[in-house]
Amino acid sequence: MPFSNPVTPASVIEAQGVEIAQAIQEAGISLLGAPALLYNNSAIQPAGTPGLVGATISNSWFPSGTTEAQAITDFNTYVGIDLGNQVERVYYGQLPNGNGIWPANLSGQPIAAIIATGAKLQVCIKPSLNGLTSATLAASEQQNILNTIALLNAASVNFDIVLYTEPNIGGHFTSAAQFAAYWALYAPTIRGATCTATGEPVKCIYNPASYGNNSAEYYPGDATVDVVSLDYYGTDWKAGITPDDAAALADNHLPSPIPFGISEWNAVTSGSDTITTPQYNSFATSLINFMYARLAAGKDNWDVIGYFGINVQNSPLNQINSSSDFKVPANQNAYNDLTVAPPATPGIVIPASDSKTIPPITPSPVGGYAIANGISYDITVTLESSTTGSTVPFVILQVNWFNIDMLGAQAVASKHWILPIGENGSAGTIITGAGPQHGQFWELKAVNKDTEACTLIIQANTTSRTVADDAWYWDSAQSVNVPGYTEPNATAPFSGMLCSLDAVNVPANSSVAYLMSLFDGEVYLTFTAGSAGALTFQVIPQPPGVTSGASIYNEPLAASDSDSRTVVFPRAPCLLTIINSTGSAVNAYAQVVALD
Repeated sequence: MPFSNPVTPASVIEAQGVEIAQAIQEAGISLLGAPALLYNNSAIQPAGTPGLVGATISNSWFPSGTTEAQAITDFNTYVGIDLGNQVERVYYGQLPNGNGIWPANLSGQPIAAIIATGAKLQVCIKPSLNGLTSATLAASEQQNILNTIALLNAASVNFDIVLYTEPNIGGHFTSAAQFAAYWALYAPTIRGATCTATGEPVKCIYNPASYGNNSAEYYPGDATVDVVSLDYYGTDWKAGITPDDAAALADNHLPSPIPFGISEWNAVTSGSDTITTPQYNSFATSLINFMYARLAAGKDNWDVIGYFGINVQNSPLNQINSSSDFKVPANQNAYNDLTVAPPATPGIVIPASDSKTIPPITPSPVGGYAIANGISYDITVTLESSTTGSTVPFVILQVNWFNIDMLGAQAVASKHWILPIGENGSAGTIITGAGPQHGQFWELKAVNKDTEACTLIIQANTTSRTVADDAWYWDSAQSVNVPGYTEPNATAPFSGMLCSLDAVNVPANSSVAYLMSLFDGEVYLTFTAGSAGALTFQVIPQPPGVTSGASIYNEPLAASDSDSRTVVFPRAPCLLTIINSTGSAVNAYAQVVALD
């Protein structure tokens, strides 16, 4: 019908809208869609299966006249753990004509002494490469494999077999294809036999060197590989080589993952190389953390074996001659940390200096993203260090949005947050946040900047609430400890007070520092130096190795002076450092308030 007054139709429509809304409310129907959980790894997942931790020991570097049995006993005494009685490697090479060397019996050394300890054996064999061109020789070498297995079974030994150690170096094979053919010739013979001690098929181990990060180059394929086990030394670690590519072969094995182990590890790969004690400790810690993180992530480890064998790469750095040797603690840690499965815990383990893309509950078909079909999101993140020794306790959580369901798609929006990690054994730091969705698909990627592994728990919803901007918060005063930092005086939970210090004593010629709460945006701060002397107040985003290390605020204040101003904090916790360069103790006062 026609309206003579333009206000009339608006009033009619408004009245109808009110009636519709009232009817929906009376019917009990919510006007807002319920939050939908997109990410949730808070459920407890079982830990992986640990392997043995042992050492391959040779009497060649002990005093003349020391038997293999005595060498194992002495080594165990030095380390304080019976590593030589757990698992050791024995090596059978090749004759000058290329044929394999095979044991006629098990009475020779060192194998007899190792068997006497009850240790498991990782038996390394090298059947003749010429078997590829001679069917007669191939059949003979296959029979030699079976004869060796029969000897081991007769001795009731638990054993695996490595088919050619480190095939990816040394020019032993002309190509990866040649090694694949070699593996196809001999691996089925190994896998077709049974280890009597375990009652299971004999495991055939692919054992690359970590040289050049090319472990995958000679990988013979999933069909006949039972275990991937790497040789990895401090020399490799110094060159930036990691176990990741070798472990990926085990983790991506089809139709299901297989165990991953370390067949040799020690300081250096040649007598001409050197390694300092701090370097060795860092290398060993990174290796132990890597293998521990696998267990915590529900993966299966195989054996981890230190190499103190014949020649020991002609380097005294690879020997242990006393209980005070600098390598003893690391070998003890390897045994203590890796022979028992960690407790089953929720979350995902992010290895040291590594990253993980967090899997959503329902991944998109192609890119594996969460489907961000809401107006906004909310998120809760919990972070805990997996071990002690944390030095850079921060994770960068990369939050990316895409409009295309495609791997490698260009993000239409990204927000990166630097989040603190709680100390090991605590309940973890708790970070909460919310913000608008910025695209059709949502990805969360965690980058661990620490020297230790950490555990991350995430719960994230997509919601229909209207949220103006991304706002995340961590309340430092109410938090568990962050390793290496001090939190400020307690404030009321979630009061917007990022830091509140009242008459904090700063000793003469010294400083105090406090890790303030996480808040992204405008902050009002007030700093005051006590009457006893001057102070300098600095605010620096953390950690300096990730951020630039430059100050947001850096001002000296004379005695009894104050300074108040508004500054903008980034998406990272900030450290307030108060420096006293005078000869007397001075009280400091600070109030840092989020303007939200």
